[in-house]
Amino acid sequence: MEVALSIDLLNERVCHEYDYGEKRIVGIILARYNIGLTKDVISDCYEYWHLNTGKFLDIFLAGYGAYLCPDDQTSTKMILDFSGNDDRIYFDLEAFISIKNEFNQVCDKKYKDHVELILANYYDGHIHFNEVLKIDLEKNLDKSYSKIRQLVELITNECKSKHDIVSLIRQLKKTEFFDIIKGFKLSDVINFTLAAAGIII
Repeated sequence: MEVALSIDLLNERVCHEYDYGEKRIVGIILARYNIGLTKDVISDCYEYWHLNTGKFLDIFLAGYGAYLCPDDQTSTKMILDFSGNDDRIYFDLEAFISIKNEFNQVCDKKYKDHVELILANYYDGHIHFNEVLKIDLEKNLDKSYSKIRQLVELITNECKSKHDIVSLIRQLKKTEFFDIIKGFKLSDVINFTLAAAGIII
């Protein structure tokens, strides 16, 4: 789990982290921290997801930063309240709105103020925001968030060997993933690529 206060910082981070010729899947979570669900999921899952995704899948919290001085908290900047937040990870509402608006300009599926996980392709030195799988995590709510935890676990495991969205989808079709998941959308580019390969979801 990583933080990203803007799309520029997100792109800068992945360009620094990955080789130009490398192919990767990048995860981005869009979630307002001032929603109770977001607080609960982060509190329950952040540390595990951070350690478990490791080098296989970077998941960025859009509109979040790190190392905020407690005295600098405001009504729109708040340090996340979960055990082990030693880096003082914080939510910045203004940054979140800005990055959400940027996503709406570059993605063909618009943000609907739900907790969303976006999986995007990275290659040729940048993230391709028109090649995404979006999952509305709120449509997968159940007791103890077990379905959300299960789907993130499945994605993490598959990203150890799959490095692009189409390959990931092919593999996930062989598991129970698309039987249990609700509220997913594919970008037009991914839909077209799957249709050309004769893959139906």
